[in-house]
Formats: sequence, structure tokens, C-alpha cells
Amino acid sequence: MKRIFLLALILSFATRLGFAQPKCEYQYPYYDDEPELILQEGMMEWYFSNDNGERIGGYYKEARPFYHGLAAVRDMMGWTFINLSGERICSYYEEVTDFIEGYALVKDMMGWQFIDKSGKRIGYYYEKAYPYYRGRALVKDMMGWYLVNKAGRRITEYHDSPEEIQQGYRRPHYPY
Repeated sequence: MKRIFLLALILSFATRLGFAQPKCEYQYPYYDDEPELILQEGMMEWYFSNDNGERIGGYYKEARPFYHGLAAVRDMMGWTFINLSGERICSYYEEVTDFIEGYALVKDMMGWQFIDKSGKRIGYYYEKAYPYYRGRALVKDMMGWYLVNKAGRRITEYHDSPEEIQQGYRRPHYPY
């Protein structure tokens, strides 16, 4: 009994120190023609690998699973997005959200802004913003709250609160 306990203890330390095969945290398959990449935890950082165990891209302090061919990753420079080849597609940011309806929210020192899947910035900077839902996003700048379309153009008047906008629209319902 002591031998089994000792063996289990040694194996758990070996895994934590990086001597054993790292555990698989996420496995997220894509379309049939895209490779399946696995998010794994190494000794102190995260990385992606293919089915053969080959590392794709770099090592990251934090990483999210791929979604529609892109993954949010954080290294020493900040948050960015990588494609299935491990290539960075945009600048570094303080915070990012996942892509929803083809756009992600990114935050730098100027505020929140939308980017598309190529990394191109859409619209203006906002104090607060929510992801797109059915082609509209709820945003706030110094003038107030309003809705924007996917081109980044304002499509409603300014309001003092997001609730005022919701009263005029059955949908979208934004969770605050």
C-alpha cells in the first residue's frame, strides 16, 4: 500500500515539474478540413498542439480555446489573437473578449473598440461596450448609451441608461 501511494506521489510531482506528458485541458474540434488543436498546460505556461503532439505557436501565460479559427492568448506583452497556424493577427491589448458574430471587443489605454477577424479596428473607442447581438451592439461614450451596427455607425439616439434603449426594442436583451 505504501508503494502505491509513493508511486502516485512521484508521478504527480513529475507531471507538475514537466517531466511527464502534460494534461489536456481543452479539446475543441473545428470544421472537417481544419486540424484539431489541443490546449495544454506545460510546466508554467499554456500552448497548443496538434494530434501529433507538435506545438503550434508559442507559449502563453493564459489561453482560451479556438473559436471559429481564432484563439485569445496572453503573453508578457498582453492579450492578442492567433490563428490555427499560431500566427498573431492583431496588436496587443489589455483585455479581449471572444469573437461573437465575427467581431471581438478589445481594450487598450484609450478604451474599448471592436475588431474583425483580420484584426482591423471597427468604429470608435467606447467607455463601455457589449458584444454584437443580431447585428447590433450596445455601447457607451461620453455622450451616453446607444446602439451601433457592424460598420460602427450609431443607429439610435443617445440615452442616459441602457435600460432606456431596451424599452424601445424587444430584442436584443443585453445582460447587465
